[in-house]
Amino acid sequence: MLVADSMKTVTNPERVLPQFSATSVPAQESYKLLSAIFSGTDDRVFVKDRAGRYLMLNAAVADFFQRPIEDIVGRTDFDLLSSEAARVVTATDALVLNTGECTSYEIKAPDNQRIKWIYTTKAPVRDDTGQIVGVIGIGRDITARKLAEEALQLSEARFAAAQALAHLGSWEWDLSTDDVTWSAECYRIFGLEPRSFTPTFSAVMHLFHPVHGERFRAGLAAAIRTGAELKYDFRILRPSGEERYVHVEGLLSEYAADGTPLMMTGTSYDITERKQAELALGRSEANFAHAQRIAQVGSWEWEPNTGRAIWSDEARRIFGVVQDGPLPLASLLEYIHRDDHAAVAQAINATLTQDQPYDMIFRIVRPLDGAERIIHSLGELHLTDDDVQLMTGVCRDITEERRLHSRLTRSETNLTQAQRIARIASWRWDLRTGPETWSSAIYEILGIDAATPMSFRYFLTFVHASDRAAVSGAFNSTFVGAAPHAIDFKIIAAGGRELSIHSVAETVHAPDGSAVAIIGTVQDITERKHIEAQLAASRDELGELTRYLQNLQEEDRRRISREMHDEFGAVFTAANLSLSRLASMLDGAPLQAREIVLSTKEMIANAGKALDDIVNGLHPQMLNHLGLVATMQWYIAEFEKRTGIRCLPTLPNENTPVNENSSLTLFRCLQESLTNVAKHAAASEVKVTFSLQQDRMSLLVVDNGRGFTVDALSTVKAFGIRGLQARINQLGGKLSLTPAVPRGTRLAVTLPGIL
Repeated sequence: MLVADSMKTVTNPERVLPQFSATSVPAQESYKLLSAIFSGTDDRVFVKDRAGRYLMLNAAVADFFQRPIEDIVGRTDFDLLSSEAARVVTATDALVLNTGECTSYEIKAPDNQRIKWIYTTKAPVRDDTGQIVGVIGIGRDITARKLAEEALQLSEARFAAAQALAHLGSWEWDLSTDDVTWSAECYRIFGLEPRSFTPTFSAVMHLFHPVHGERFRAGLAAAIRTGAELKYDFRILRPSGEERYVHVEGLLSEYAADGTPLMMTGTSYDITERKQAELALGRSEANFAHAQRIAQVGSWEWEPNTGRAIWSDEARRIFGVVQDGPLPLASLLEYIHRDDHAAVAQAINATLTQDQPYDMIFRIVRPLDGAERIIHSLGELHLTDDDVQLMTGVCRDITEERRLHSRLTRSETNLTQAQRIARIASWRWDLRTGPETWSSAIYEILGIDAATPMSFRYFLTFVHASDRAAVSGAFNSTFVGAAPHAIDFKIIAAGGRELSIHSVAETVHAPDGSAVAIIGTVQDITERKHIEAQLAASRDELGELTRYLQNLQEEDRRRISREMHDEFGAVFTAANLSLSRLASMLDGAPLQAREIVLSTKEMIANAGKALDDIVNGLHPQMLNHLGLVATMQWYIAEFEKRTGIRCLPTLPNENTPVNENSSLTLFRCLQESLTNVAKHAAASEVKVTFSLQQDRMSLLVVDNGRGFTVDALSTVKAFGIRGLQARINQLGGKLSLTPAVPRGTRLAVTLPGIL
């Protein structure tokens, strides 16, 4: 079977075959010439007429048909070939006859069980008039070439497949023209289509990640300059936006006569998966090292047969090792405290000989600073996949943990001792798991054996019967998540002793708000209660004594004031009258005598006035005769006249009767506050407001002075304010001393009732 594979057209058939006519002499000469040519070539040469009959052919054609030449002449291809093959051949003949143009094509035909490739060229044969009278053809055996081409195509296909499998592309770069030739895999690596991208050095550089472009240019320039091999890893950005990692290698492969580099050949290898794995491994190792650093746990492995040992960075930090590279086990043992050396060596030997994992604590001496540290280490022996003995383990620096544990133990001991001394017991009830925990002090408080199981229900049995309901209610309200409780009650301890107890408890909540536990304390306050009772009794006695002394003081003041007024007032009045009579008798006396008498009279008047001030200071007589409001008006006016400080009184118009104790107390408050203003306030103005209501009376004194500090009121010299406070407390009133706005001092006194 013949198969037409391709055809070519010859535009000048006259150059292939001379024109001839079968009956002309030139034709006969040409025929002889053609016969000579036919006989002297290995190519298959033949001539057909317009009917497709073979007119001439050489031995090579006869060989192809495996028939004698005589048997072929006059026959058509339909007589010699299968009908299918004949139609293909005659179709090319018809093309030549109809177009008058040459045609070339390749056909594949069987030859003794083998396939041969024939390259055939056909041209028209013309007579003397130029009419096409037939077809001449030449066929050449190109089997060897086709087999070589097929082998090359197969090799290239296999090479392309291998590159695709290995993600390895090849390239060539013409340095003189900047043209780059890529294999198909290079296009795939860069995510490009050969039809849409022409690789040049400049175009390829635009595919590089910006971070790597300039570095690659520098490395490439160095390779071209020195002739060294180029090896570089870089990132690229595909048109799709995907980022890939590529490893490129290149070497100068062609030079000009003067040594100028002309060509570089190389490969591009897609290492994305490997790079991602490396990055993932690096991140994993970094995270592992970071986790070890956070947890302060180091790891190590040791091959007993080879002595190879690998320590993690944290293990080296724990041991204070600055040496890089492998670290033999012998070096490790040098850091162990001499008192623990034997125990560590024994544990390692037991692991090696008995396959017994070890878990031990030992001390080391760090070579960097000589510090002694406590190490907790675990290790075990196992076989690797290739049956190699390998000991692996971890180590942790527990120095601070041990120190904290020791401090915690001491703290717990101190807390237990403090609770025992203060007779305070603490307890906790875990609401999720149920158990109760009580400190040991509860057994001393209750006077029971420490081995006795303790619980809240058992504790209630010691509570006094009269307090049991209140205690149970307070605890139950805390159990259901109510507010914390603080309650005092009595218990009957072992031996019948009655004790006073102060209990405090509150609920512990989780972050989500749910109750998780109840914690509290129980304190024996029997002695405190006894002291408080004694203090309260002493305070009552002191209050009674204070009232007695104040009443006694006021009575003495009243008596002294009355006696001074009655005795000295009469004397001063009599003396003044006598001097008046004496002055009337001295009309004719010398002027000097009259002046002495008048001066003496004036001195006695001033002394009387001073006596009145002293008497009123001790106990104003007008308070008993004119009432509280009038007395306040008089005293405020005298204060303003005496000190020059402007007074702005606001007092009731009516002098409503006020009982004696309240009147005296309010007057003393006014007297003390104005005295303090004059002494300490440096004020220019003071407001006094007194009001009387049905159920209370109020006094308000406000100055615009420098104010006061809280510390000033707590000094031992603040007896005046303290005395006022005691007086007001006795009457059930209230005193407050606060800063005024914007500045100054504000004293407010309130007493109950006005009758």
